[in-house]
Parts: sequence; structure tokens; C-alpha cells
Amino acid sequence: MSPRLKRQIEKEQQEQINERLYALLKRQHAKLTEAQAELDALTYSIAHDLRAPVRALSAFVEIMNEEHAHEISEEGRSHLEVIARSAAQTDRMLQDLLKLSQVTRCNLSFSNVDMTKLARSVIEELKEKYHDQALVFDLNDLPSCWADAELMRQVWRSLVDNAIKFASSRAIGRIEIGGSEDPSTATFFVRDNGQGLDMRYSSRLFKPFQRLHKRKDDDGNGIGLALAQRIIRRHNGKIWIESALGEGTCAHFSISKLSSESEDDGVFLQEIEAALGSLE
Repeated sequence: MSPRLKRQIEKEQQEQINERLYALLKRQHAKLTEAQAELDALTYSIAHDLRAPVRALSAFVEIMNEEHAHEISEEGRSHLEVIARSAAQTDRMLQDLLKLSQVTRCNLSFSNVDMTKLARSVIEELKEKYHDQALVFDLNDLPSCWADAELMRQVWRSLVDNAIKFASSRAIGRIEIGGSEDPSTATFFVRDNGQGLDMRYSSRLFKPFQRLHKRKDDDGNGIGLALAQRIIRRHNGKIWIESALGEGTCAHFSISKLSSESEDDGVFLQEIEAALGSLE
């Protein structure tokens, strides 16, 4: 067999291997996508369907208090209050699960987002919510990015709201918002002057319903960072936290300035194909 013919046979064999590997990667990617979609659909269904019995429980407690108050002892009324509070808390948690599911399931609408304008509108909204808290905001000019504007609003709302809660331990809460960019990526941060977090437990930060502060210091359900993380991941970005006890907390996130979720999936597959081709 001539060297030229041998090289041709080896090349054809390598091409067949590459094609099989590429097809395998595409099948695995499709299976993972389908499994994630099924899991999200199940989460949505469970959270949606469970709200009905929880609301019914709250309604019956209200009926008992209104129509049978004279028949209920002081201890009984105390028990009913516990049931009502627990039902309300459960309903809020189910609503948060629905939010997480919807963020994963919704279609993204990409546009060039003015992040400075978006962050400023969120600040104004939260000033109203925390009108009785002394707050100072330092909003720097932010780079624009290619993103879903409404989902980005949710990210800013979650991060700024968390920063305000963390800074509530100070006489004056100070929140700084800034960003930077390179040709392909925009990076942002939200920094507070709060009590800081114990980063030994940082693995809990992005899990739903987890907190590193006691409930009395943080009146949310612990869903904000989990929601922000899912949104940033859908934009093929990264989100991370830096903090130290007594030194405040800084939340960072970065997203692409150029491509959408579907575009990045295509680029990913092209990169895999190119990498396999380089094995020739």
C-alpha cells in the first residue's frame, strides 16, 4: 500500500470517528435539554397545583376566626394564627418556585440593554420600598449589553434588594453599583457596607430558600440569588459573591455583549466540531 493511499484511508477513518463523536455529543446535548425541560415542567406543575390546597387552608382558618371565634379558646386562636402564618409562608415559597420555573421556561427577547438606565429605575423602585431606611446609592456609568431587558431588571432587583437588606445593620446603608467591559463581555457589581457573610457557607448562597443571615435580618425567602443565577446562566454568563465578615458583600455578574442563548449553543457545537477536526 502506497503512503498516499494509507494517509487517505487514515483520514477517512478519522473523519468517521469525528462524525460519530459529534453525533454522540449532539444526542447527549438533546437528552440533557429534554431532561431539564421535563424537570422544569414538573417543578412548575407541583408549585402551581399545591397553591390551591394551601389557599384553601388559609380560607378555612379565616372562616373559623370569623364565624366560630366565640367557640374557640385562646389557645385555639393561637394555634390558628400559627396555621395561617405557615400557610402564608408556604404560599410565598410556592410563588417563588413558580418564578424560578418561569425564568427557565420563558423565551428570551434580546436587545441592546441600557444597564445604567435599568439599574437606576430599580434603585428608584426600591427607595420607595425601603423609604424608612437611610440609604446612599452610588451608581456609576454601566456598559450596555445584549440581553433580555425584563430578566435583567429582575437580576438588578434581586441584587440591589439583597444589598439593602445586608446594609440594614448600618446606620446608613451604602450601595455602590459599577461595571466594566471588554470587546466581548460586560461585568457588573453591587457592593454594600453591611456586616458581610461567612464564606465558609458560600455553597448555600445560590440555593433556593437558603440564607446566611437570620430571618429577622432578611425578610425574604432566600430566592433572590437563585433567581439571578438562573437568569445569568440563561445569558451564558457567570455570577459570584465576594464577602468577609465585617467588610460588606459584593455581588458580581458578567454576560456576553454579543450573542444570545441560541447563538451560543450553535457556537458551542461549532467549537466541538472544530476541536474534533483538529484531531486529524
